[in-house]
Parts: sequence; C-alpha cells; structure tokens
Amino acid sequence: MEAGKHVVVEKPLDVSLKRSLRVAEAERRSGRTVAVISQHRFDASSQVVHQAVADGKFGRVTSGLASIAWWRSQGYYDSGDWRGTWELDGGALMNQGIHTVDLLIWRLDRPVEVFAFADCLAHTGIEVEDTAVATIRFADGALGVVHGTTAAYPGLTARLQIHGDRGSAVIDNDRLVYFHAAADGDASGSSHGAGGDGNQVGRVLPGPPADAQPSAAADPSARSDAHVLQYRDFLQAAAERRPPLVTVTDATRSLCHYRRLRIRPHRPARPGPHRQRRLKHHTRRPTDHHIGRRCRDQSRDGPARRAMSLPAAGSSPSRSPSGAHLPVSSQCGARAHVAAGTASQDSRCMG
Repeated sequence: MEAGKHVVVEKPLDVSLKRSLRVAEAERRSGRTVAVISQHRFDASSQVVHQAVADGKFGRVTSGLASIAWWRSQGYYDSGDWRGTWELDGGALMNQGIHTVDLLIWRLDRPVEVFAFADCLAHTGIEVEDTAVATIRFADGALGVVHGTTAAYPGLTARLQIHGDRGSAVIDNDRLVYFHAAADGDASGSSHGAGGDGNQVGRVLPGPPADAQPSAAADPSARSDAHVLQYRDFLQAAAERRPPLVTVTDATRSLCHYRRLRIRPHRPARPGPHRQRRLKHHTRRPTDHHIGRRCRDQSRDGPARRAMSLPAAGSSPSRSPSGAHLPVSSQCGARAHVAAGTASQDSRCMG
C-alpha cells in the first residue's frame, strides 16, 4: 500500500489484532483498496441464504449452527514450525473454522455473549486447541452454536444451519442442501412442522445440482469458483474506488468476535485426562469505532491475556465463589455464571 498498490490478503487478516489494525491504518493513509479473502460469502448458497435472512423470509431468526468437523494428522502439525502455534496458526477455529464462523456472524450479526470450551485432545506438541465448542447469544436474541475441530477422523464437512420461526436453511460443504421459507399468509403448519420435508432448494437455486467443489477439509489448497468472484469484486472495487464486499473492517470485526471464542488449552497439550478452561463474556453491542481498542483481561488461573469483550450495560465487577472477577449483567449474567460453577475472565475490550 505504501508503494501505491491495491492489496488482497488471504484469510485471516492476521491472528493478531494489533497487526490487523496496522493494515487498517495503512489502508486509510494510502487510499488503496484492500480486500480480505472470505470467498464463501460469494458462494451462490451463501448469497441466497443471506438475502433470505435480510428479506425476512425466515421470520424471526432464532438460532444458527456452525460446525467444522475436519481432521489434521499429527504429521500435519509436525510438518512446519508455525503450525499449531498461537503466533502464526491460531488454532482449529482461527485456521480451519474461521470461514464458517464468519458466515454465521455475517447472517446473525454481532455476538453479545459467549460461553466456550476448548482443549487439545488428539495432538501433541502444539500450543493451540484442536477442539472447541461455544454457545453464543446474538444482539437480536438469536442463539448460536459453534463447533470446530481438527480431531474428527476421517474428516467430514463444514456445515452451516440458520433457523427461524418461518423457515430454515442448511449449507453443507458449501452447497445449499435444504431451504424452506413459508409463503406470505401461510399458517405455521402442523404442530410438529414439516419434519424436514418441503425442501425448496430447487426454487431458489434452479437447475441441476452443481458438482461438489473441491473441499478444504481434504485439500487446504483447493480453490472454488467463489475465489474468482471475489477477485472480480476486488478488481471492480479498485477501478470504481468503492469498498469491496469483504473489507479490512469486516475482517477485523470477525477477528474480534473470534477472539471471544479463543481459549488457550493448558500446556503441554497431550492426550489423556484433560482439564478445560471456561470462558464467559458479557458484552454490549459494539460500534465500528470501537474496533481498534485493545485491552488485557485477567484470569484467576493464568497470566493476563487479550480478549475482545465489553461488560453489559449497567454492569459492575463482581466475584464468583472462587474469587475470580466476572462482569455482572443486569439481566442474568452473574446468576448463570455462578450456576455454571466456572471461573471467569473479566475483560474491557471493545470489538
């Protein structure tokens, strides 16, 4: 950018928020166009579901699920010094799962509360998690589940589900495999719904099913047609002096939300009885200008670590029975936290 060039950055923008913000600042100073690869936003399936949510075809969106059940062998992690490190790899969610998590956030908007577990269960000699699960509350009240692992032999698909009180959609391995939206004026149907029938994929994506695209589950170097669409959008954005569909701000926001899910497993990581770290964040809905502020959080059983979170409006620090600080939500934060019997990380970050 300092040399006057437009830039495309492969995902993720960075594993470090500080370095990501340096890219954003360089873009601002240079006036150049920067796009961050998030090619699955350009998949036909993603576009259909995103537009359906935007148009209210699913009614009130109530829940979503992002599951990445992949396999990476011990040899994969041993093949490079950078693999399995916090500095350059980032873990199963950051490296392998970030696209699917990005799609979930893109459709359900900003998370405001996260509860997660992570651990290294099937690999040795790595710093990062190979398995993570989380539950999320989004700003409009929808609930979400994230499951990401590189310890699911022989490696399955990446799956995204979006559900509302008027319709649902399922994307599996980048293909739209289920879509149903109730027509205007339709009743809610039987008391037990359609039970998975009523698939309308043929209506919203007419024509024969597309051949399966190469999957990153088996081939991390695989490229799909969506990459071409994103490159075209980038070239047009540079020529038209407009923001691309996926901007540095978008990528930074996804990184901020990912960091709410990020939990470092105990080291050294090896199979056997596993202790698990638990994390709960209570946040206000962040605004764009909040992205860029950094802070540190304190955990009872570990050193200061960075996290992306805000206390809920009207909150104040409290303590769990174990003595760990936790943010107290005016609605249910402290009670839910104490009932879970976990230690908290109290953070003051904006993202």
